[in-house]
Amino acid sequence: MSEYDFFLNPQTQTSPKRSFSPNGQPSMLKRLMVVVGGICLLIVIAWVVFGIVLKPDTGPADRLAEIYSEQADLLDIASGAKSKIRSSESQELLAGSVVLLNSDHFAINSLLEKLGREVTKLELQNAVDQTIRDELNAATSANTYDTSFYELYTNKLLEYRSQLAEAYAGTDSTSQRETINQAYANISILLGYDVAATN
Repeated sequence: MSEYDFFLNPQTQTSPKRSFSPNGQPSMLKRLMVVVGGICLLIVIAWVVFGIVLKPDTGPADRLAEIYSEQADLLDIASGAKSKIRSSESQELLAGSVVLLNSDHFAINSLLEKLGREVTKLELQNAVDQTIRDELNAATSANTYDTSFYELYTNKLLEYRSQLAEAYAGTDSTSQRETINQAYANISILLGYDVAATN
């Protein structure tokens, strides 16, 4: 075969093949791998952003913010009940809780300031217990406000006490534990619980 045969016999001419060598164009498989890798990278980045930035923190600072918000709600309920209660039992519960909650409210706020954690208006709004307010309004109409207040407010204080216990278990900070433990002891004494046996 002559080197010029391809001029005379075009059928012998072969079409050029795409190179799959490292120096040639990348193969379809390689392109697919790059695309899949890019998608996986985007998923990982999105997962990290969601986990760190968007997902609510459940650490000590957030627990303290929840306690602060709960204290604010308890104090607000007490403020609304002050002019309505008549029995000495309810008045004692109200007066004692206001003094202790105000003191503990200030202490928790100090911890939050040290952590640079600000309690938002939304968090305060979310802590508002509308159910107890509705029940107290109904008790006003039924002329059973005193007994209803004592029962409902005691139960709410017990829930707050449990919240303190969870926050105490959820932090290793000495200062936070001391403050939370003091608040826990205050409420326990107010409600007639043995602090040594329940702490």
